[in-house]
Amino acid sequence: MNASVKNVIVVGIDGSDSSMAAARWAAHEAKLRKAELHLELAYSVPTAYAGPGAMIPPDLYDMARDGAAMSLKQARDAVLAAEPGVVVTARSGMESAFVALREASRNADLVVVGSHGMGVVSETLLGSIAMRIATHAHSPVVVVRTDPHDGPPVPPVAADAPVMVGVDGSPESEVAISFALDEATIRGVGLVAVRTWDEEPLDGFLRVYPLEIDRNVMDEQERKLLGDQVQAWADKFPQVQITESIRRGQPAGALIRYAAEVAPALLVVGSRGRGGFAGLVLGSTSHELIAYATGPVAVVRAPKDR
Repeated sequence: MNASVKNVIVVGIDGSDSSMAAARWAAHEAKLRKAELHLELAYSVPTAYAGPGAMIPPDLYDMARDGAAMSLKQARDAVLAAEPGVVVTARSGMESAFVALREASRNADLVVVGSHGMGVVSETLLGSIAMRIATHAHSPVVVVRTDPHDGPPVPPVAADAPVMVGVDGSPESEVAISFALDEATIRGVGLVAVRTWDEEPLDGFLRVYPLEIDRNVMDEQERKLLGDQVQAWADKFPQVQITESIRRGQPAGALIRYAAEVAPALLVVGSRGRGGFAGLVLGSTSHELIAYATGPVAVVRAPKDR
């Protein structure tokens, strides 16, 4: 990959079905953006199992290198069959997949990985690094899920499926809205902006002060905050139809449930937030979204956090 080039989408490859699904998703994204698609594969030789002082047969390195080359060829063939006009580059190396992808993200507009890889023991497997990449990459990261928890395959996304974004009024969610609107624009679809508020604490409060808080009033207050944040962006993107939605519940669960109803082309969240989305990078919210959402999830970090 040319280090001076931007307009590049990087996708992590490890030979798994999940990484192939991520590659096809990334190829379509590259077509929409008129971007270069770069396939990145890191591999290792399992020397830990040889025992202390043991000699590693040279053939083992050759086999690992040949296997990596085969996986890259299969991925290249698959993406070119799906999107023939996309420019594809590729690289493989014997190194940590996390390090390779994070380094590649320095010169990328987007990094795409599968939600899980070929197993659970090697760091090179994408499933073990999806969260780390989403946390530490220098670019936005999309995690593509194909068959959550051995359930039925995720159905194809409708051509007119909207982009969904979770917002909370924080500066980081402004970055997420910007990214989501760009995605909606290149797809020619609408945007669903979602703000959540957690009503669970009210259950205990209302037993003591049952007349003090009206949930409908809270909904309206949250709706006004959402509308104020979205309006500034609506003026900048008049071509995108924006739908606003207030959902009750903890942020991850509320977003996952609503995304299951809407079936968006992409669910976008900022890497951190305040209130409902606080601690998104390292807390349970990001983990739940990446692990349980039944479609692609984009985690967007503010430039100062990359």
